[in-house]
Amino acid sequence: MEITALKNKLDSIYNDIESSKSISLLGGGPGIILFKLYYLKHIKQNDLAEIEADIQEFSEFSLNNNRYPSFCSGQAGLNWFFNFLFKQGYIEKGDYELIGSTDFVLAKASLEYLKRDCYDFLHGAVGIAHHLVYTKKRALKPFLGELLDGIIKLMGKENPVLHHFDFDSYSLANRKINPSLSHGMTSVLKLCLECYQNKIYKRKSKFIAKNILNFLLSNVNSDHSYSYFPYVYDSDNNENQQSRLSWCYGDLTIAYVMRQYGILFEDQTVEKKAMEILYHSSMRRKDESGIVDAGFCHGTAGVAYIFNKLWHSTKDTVFQDASQYWLQKTIDYPFHQDGLAGYKKYDHLSKEWVNDSGLLEGVAGIGLTIISCLFQDYSWDYCLMLNDC
Repeated sequence: MEITALKNKLDSIYNDIESSKSISLLGGGPGIILFKLYYLKHIKQNDLAEIEADIQEFSEFSLNNNRYPSFCSGQAGLNWFFNFLFKQGYIEKGDYELIGSTDFVLAKASLEYLKRDCYDFLHGAVGIAHHLVYTKKRALKPFLGELLDGIIKLMGKENPVLHHFDFDSYSLANRKINPSLSHGMTSVLKLCLECYQNKIYKRKSKFIAKNILNFLLSNVNSDHSYSYFPYVYDSDNNENQQSRLSWCYGDLTIAYVMRQYGILFEDQTVEKKAMEILYHSSMRRKDESGIVDAGFCHGTAGVAYIFNKLWHSTKDTVFQDASQYWLQKTIDYPFHQDGLAGYKKYDHLSKEWVNDSGLLEGVAGIGLTIISCLFQDYSWDYCLMLNDC
């Protein structure tokens, strides 16, 4: 794949991407600024003058325009964004501390979410906790301890497991279990690995992680010629349900986090099983993937990114080949004359193709993927739970 073609695509995305006043990290302004920052860092050799005013304007705007605590769309994601900018040396400590002063309010909000059984990463307790761990603020540790206690209670004593949280009824669906990274148990597993690594209630975090891991290993499809794990386990229909290839749901990120468990706890059996699943995923191609667009969440970009990072980590050319395949598919996708750099996302609810500049489903995430594949810079991916443990 020609580097010139990839850089030309980045230029097109940078020129077409639309600014946003939304404080949503994964769907609005912060994710768009994150792409621009990495574009300027790698393509324009750190000439950040073009977005300094954007960062300042957005920080001032965000102080008075937020009503939600969640990581995907609310204050937790916004606070992570400014914490990230501070740690990377892009903003002053005082500017970060002004926005980050709401972290203790967020900690309480995470516990409130959990009281209502909403442990969700994107829109509930786990996403907020994910940010709190990133801050490394010692004073937040008790909140994380309470959260882990709440998760243990939610899992139950007999056959401990987390049931699927249904946002339509805003309650647990007791006959369904969600194994995914975006909304299910894998995000809890990932959070516990982070807590353990950061010496935050290691016994509790390992207890939860081990129970989730044991459930996943004990509930692999007997016929896994398509996928090892289902989209959602359903007690009313539990015969070899399948899942797509994506960041949000399915084998790829479940096995990705399983591998991190195996490495962190030096469990070669788990690591070997995770690699088996990842190798199987690397052989899936577009016709057997369920992919219909290029976005990071459930499109080609996210798959290309994860395989590229696996190649970088393992040096295994199987993952290099898979990454190049999906990156090429990402480059081939733009075919909308009125799209952003030719891209649109497919809205599964409206059944329509729509423009999206955001990180999770739009061109910002596509651009960040291309940059990471070109320069092996994965330093931004904590916001999608893909960071190394």
